[in-house]
Amino acid sequence: MKHVREIPTIVVAAEKPDLRLDPHAGISLAVTHLDPVSPHWPITGPGLLVVVDGAGVEASACIADALRLWGRSVPVLAVMRPGDQPAMVEALRAGATDVIAMPLEPVVLAHRVANVIAQGGRAELEAHYEKWAAAQVEKVRAALEAQEEELVERLARVGEYRDSDTGEHVQRMARYCWIIADELGFDKEQCRFLSLAAQMHDIGKVGIPDGILRKNGRLTPEEFEVMKRHTLIGQAMLRNSRSPLLRLAEIISVTHHERWDGSGYPFGLEAEVIPIAGRIAAVADVFDAVTSARCYKGAWSSADARKELLAGRGTLFDPACVDAMLRRWDEVVGVIPQQNAA
Repeated sequence: MKHVREIPTIVVAAEKPDLRLDPHAGISLAVTHLDPVSPHWPITGPGLLVVVDGAGVEASACIADALRLWGRSVPVLAVMRPGDQPAMVEALRAGATDVIAMPLEPVVLAHRVANVIAQGGRAELEAHYEKWAAAQVEKVRAALEAQEEELVERLARVGEYRDSDTGEHVQRMARYCWIIADELGFDKEQCRFLSLAAQMHDIGKVGIPDGILRKNGRLTPEEFEVMKRHTLIGQAMLRNSRSPLLRLAEIISVTHHERWDGSGYPFGLEAEVIPIAGRIAAVADVFDAVTSARCYKGAWSSADARKELLAGRGTLFDPACVDAMLRRWDEVVGVIPQQNAA
């Protein structure tokens, strides 16, 4: 005996239509009738939706309502009045998989139902494929992000080998950048991007002689001129990258010593001519420098560091960046090395 596949079917019609199928087709319909005036759609879509147009039932509107809930993977057969071409077109535009005109003949109806269900199966398969493809794209994106993060961390370590203060400094400085950017309204991804790029702000110090970089004391004016070159060295190291992250790191590397009033280096940029990433990094870098001990100085207290920020607000630093940092003061103090946070 031939196996008969039973299709869960919802029918919306003013009067119950004759949906008998050819008994040799191998399919049958397990029908549930819904009120055409106010159909209560189930949460889960059926194996087939049949909408009979006419007598108070507007097929296109009914189909659109159902598919908004279930999605377009549900196969839909619209049964139309003979010769009503405009209604057929509207039903197809609303999402009907196929249309058939009355009267319904069992062999033709069975053939149409089989085709509609097959097309619905393909649509469902395509929907699953799209979800799978989106998931694969997300995996690739996450893997690339992880690779970029690792690249940044390893490049930052290069500086650690030259300057023992660099390792913890870049982590704290990156965190301060995140806090400022977040308070300024950057979205989460922009904050992450900025904080990663900021870790390479001093990468150019690999090109500074050890006698200057590791000097136990203040630099002479001549030595300081050499030290200032680390901004341009960093720019040269990171220039022309195809990676957006490294391009941002290049901007930060060359501009984090620029100052709001134009007194910084290497170009003497001022105010909003300085890229926002450089202005944020300038505040973060100086704040961590003054709250951290160095071989030539002790660490400042958080209270003294706050005074330094306020003193430089509008002269050395972008006022908006200083204000953003101060509004998140408790969070900022939590990043300072504990022995220096008093």
